[in-house]
Amino acid sequence: VATGFFWLSDIADTNRRLAAFISFTLLGIGHFGLSMLGSSGGGDSGSMVGFYLSGVVFGLGEGVSSGLRALVKQDYLSVDGPIGPLTEEEEKQGLDGSQWDANCHEGHGNVQFESKRGRFLRRQVCNKIKIWADITLVLNALIVGFVGHFCGMRFASFLYGVLSIYAVYFSLLIMPNTKPGAVSEETLW
Repeated sequence: VATGFFWLSDIADTNRRLAAFISFTLLGIGHFGLSMLGSSGGGDSGSMVGFYLSGVVFGLGEGVSSGLRALVKQDYLSVDGPIGPLTEEEEKQGLDGSQWDANCHEGHGNVQFESKRGRFLRRQVCNKIKIWADITLVLNALIVGFVGHFCGMRFASFLYGVLSIYAVYFSLLIMPNTKPGAVSEETLW
């Protein structure tokens, strides 16, 4: 289902926060929908319709967030991104004096360039994000298996619906709009 809605990922290109908000909202609705399905197994057509509708909502949520993590990573790598350019002193620490003087006195003083130190700091942020993403993938699999085994998959789906409420809150109020050159706005829209 997610591949049918990949075109929705264009929202993430225009506004990262809006894409995260819509995605987490739809994923939460999908999880709550799965947790509310009838418990009579087998051929209950109402449960199958609910299952398919939850799948469509999941597909929409996944489609909106498609590529969002990669975009945010690239935003942090950009000099115009949320970290911003390094100060002159920070840049000097990454270049020896002759390189700094050559770049500043040959008419390149207003051109934004970055030292090895600046690139290193940006990569370091991205590596930390990747580590947390990997930890989240492992914990996700363990938690779903553990909760599903002991409490049932309906409860596990409900638990992820509750977790999506926090994710909606985070994307709405805490997450910065990381798009390079984006104006810092107080509102989501």
